[in-house]
Amino acid sequence: MRKRSVKIEDCTEIIIESGEYYYTSDGTQKETCAVLIIGNPNEVALIDVIAVKANCHLDSTVMVVDGWHMYDSLFPSAFDHPLPASERITPFCTGNVADAMSSPAQIMSSQNNAMIKYRLTRKGERFRIRVRFVENPYPCNSLIMDYEGSVTISNYGMRRNCTIAVMTPAKLNVTSIRVGPQRDLFFKAGNPLFKDCKEEGAADYVEVRQGPQTEIETTELQTISNYCGRTSNTDSLRFVLPCESNAIRLVSSGAFTNQVTFTFDALNPEEASSECEA
Repeated sequence: MRKRSVKIEDCTEIIIESGEYYYTSDGTQKETCAVLIIGNPNEVALIDVIAVKANCHLDSTVMVVDGWHMYDSLFPSAFDHPLPASERITPFCTGNVADAMSSPAQIMSSQNNAMIKYRLTRKGERFRIRVRFVENPYPCNSLIMDYEGSVTISNYGMRRNCTIAVMTPAKLNVTSIRVGPQRDLFFKAGNPLFKDCKEEGAADYVEVRQGPQTEIETTELQTISNYCGRTSNTDSLRFVLPCESNAIRLVSSGAFTNQVTFTFDALNPEEASSECEA
């Protein structure tokens, strides 16, 4: 039995379930709207653009974005994504409002989030999409909107930067860290964990960052601290992050298999009253 299509009602809509979704303009839309698609951290979004009616010559547009583009910010950041920003936006439009796509187009995101940005100003302009979430065998960047959880971030031995963005105030506890070489001139004798590795010239390190809700480009967030080393004794790596945009960012040269595990949960009322100073 075919699942019923879901109508997109709000200008900002969040999709967390696989299914078919559609929007038809009544001719009153003036602003640009967004469908925010987000799966689990170990998934990517597979988007089938089934149909589009949008006269791009008359200011109407439908675009699929590999990531989220909000408040003039982009997640994942250009420093953390495998594609340049220009290749992460795929526009769909027809020269005449009476025309439509002849065949579906399929786009797979590079991480667990993607979005549809659209402005359809004429009555009858529309789009229809099918969204599925599939497993990502080598997850890197992920956006999380949960209030608690446990996440492991790894470069899988590759030269790449990976960021987990937690989009809510949170208590964060790094439970295990394996970043960089086992022994190095940066590491003090008997101390397997080192701080300020980036400042000392290390090519592999993990950063904790935070900033306001309007900043989702995580490389623009304030850096609280950065670490490298290899230990599961991380009692000191606990952070209270009152800001609404927080990130764990793993920078990797490709010379080592780096991995960081952390847990996060909601702030208590006293912690939540702290001001975001980013």
